[in-house]
Amino acid sequence: MTEIIKRNQVAAFFLFTFLISWTAWIGVGIIGQDPDSPLVLLGVYGPTLAAVIVSGIVGKGVAIRKLLRGVILWRVGIQWYAIALLGPWILELLSIGIYSGLSGTSPNIPLPSIGVVVGAVLTGLLINILIPGLGEEPGWRGFALTRLQGRWSPVVASLGIGLVWAVWHFPGYWMGIGIHNAPPLLFVVWVLPLAGLIAWVFNSARRSILLAILFHASLNTTIGLLPFLPSEADVPISTELIGQLGLTGELYGPYRVFTLLLWISFLAIAQITKGKLGHSDNDESEGDKGLSRQGEL
Repeated sequence: MTEIIKRNQVAAFFLFTFLISWTAWIGVGIIGQDPDSPLVLLGVYGPTLAAVIVSGIVGKGVAIRKLLRGVILWRVGIQWYAIALLGPWILELLSIGIYSGLSGTSPNIPLPSIGVVVGAVLTGLLINILIPGLGEEPGWRGFALTRLQGRWSPVVASLGIGLVWAVWHFPGYWMGIGIHNAPPLLFVVWVLPLAGLIAWVFNSARRSILLAILFHASLNTTIGLLPFLPSEADVPISTELIGQLGLTGELYGPYRVFTLLLWISFLAIAQITKGKLGHSDNDESEGDKGLSRQGEL
């Protein structure tokens, strides 16, 4: 079994991720869909736990330390901090503004005091750094993307991970938590370019998992604070969304514009970087390259 995992590291990572997360989330549904259940947190940490498990099987403590070093890799260009922290805000505010201009509607953005805004942003960032960011990015980007880029192009690798990442969220429709209230098709189309943009930041910032975490956390914070999705009071997260498309109508107007901006940004960066998304073979040591080859699907 150990040899099989060593030869199929990414496949094993995906298997362990879904086994940990979906088992935990199914348990949440069985005990009554309590969003405060520790099982929810366990499920969110599925990707990181899976990455640690497979790394431990493959290379024991050395591989685990190598993986986790990326979480504290902070010495990167300040421009990547700006992109990771401000990029989601710029794109989401643009999406709201563009849709408002095209539709003739006024965005409903409350304007509390500066202190309230700063407090909400910092609180949102901290929570999203510690939970979805730290729970997911060491796995999706730090483990899976690093290895898949050893065989596939960064564009294909990032989109492939994006598809798996989107499907991984699907139990949220049954739990009523953990996923934003968009129909699955619209959600998948939104996640794919997002995965590509996070891959670009991750690769360009010396494969810093920390910067991927900050991008993820900033994005989730904006989702919670900016009204580019319908209110959950009007459209709750539920299985009823599964049969919908959300491709027309006003409810998902800003969300569709935001998705389009994500695709434009991703495709432009892919073109400018010639499909590399900031990745360079020189970023990997010989040991890492060996792990990448062993980790082919």
